[in-house]
Amino acid sequence: MATVLTGLGVDAAERERIVELARNAGESDWLTSGIPGMSQQMAGMLECERAASEIVDWSPLLVPGLLQTSDYARAILGAGSIPRDQVEPRVVFRSGRRDIFDREPPTRLHAVIGEPALRLRVGGPSVLASQLRYLVQAIERRDSITIQVVPHEVRWHPGTAGPFVLYEFDESPPIVLLEHHRSSAFLYNEEDLDEYRSAADTLRKDTAMSPEDSAKVIAEVANEVETAL
Repeated sequence: MATVLTGLGVDAAERERIVELARNAGESDWLTSGIPGMSQQMAGMLECERAASEIVDWSPLLVPGLLQTSDYARAILGAGSIPRDQVEPRVVFRSGRRDIFDREPPTRLHAVIGEPALRLRVGGPSVLASQLRYLVQAIERRDSITIQVVPHEVRWHPGTAGPFVLYEFDESPPIVLLEHHRSSAFLYNEEDLDEYRSAADTLRKDTAMSPEDSAKVIAEVANEVETAL
């Protein structure tokens, strides 16, 4: 994580503070508000990603950050309130987070994606088509990555309440991240964790398509988008 923080211009003292903050945040739930530069939320997310053995990411409207192509991420970041000169460093940073899949053993990612995320034309048809092809390649080439799609016609399910990320650790209790526009919450309370673990299980086992059917749907939507170019 220190390498990534260095790339964002965070000095040594601040890097140490951020890592220590993230590691010691487990005594109770804590809320992080949007602040200039490296936010507490981003620091905590980085530490969780690098320490986790498994990540379950429920993302109903967008492709999860760990699976975003550079162009897709650039379109999202460029459309927000981030200063223009900070967009490209953050795109590089987001891409660099994927190195957790290259280590041994790799972090296991179980991404559950809403079907609307496959059709929302972030960056335009060409960017979306490339993003969908990247998802197909990730499924084919990385055993540590599983992707399931929740079809848009499903009825109410636990994920309707909003996106969340569940981090599982080999020797520590899990952590849940809830991301919002200008603030985010890390949850450590046992009752909350039980609820989100149950929601993750329901999404994967009862709500989403199988990984095999999901891969077919992603490829089909990619073909549709490419045909319309």
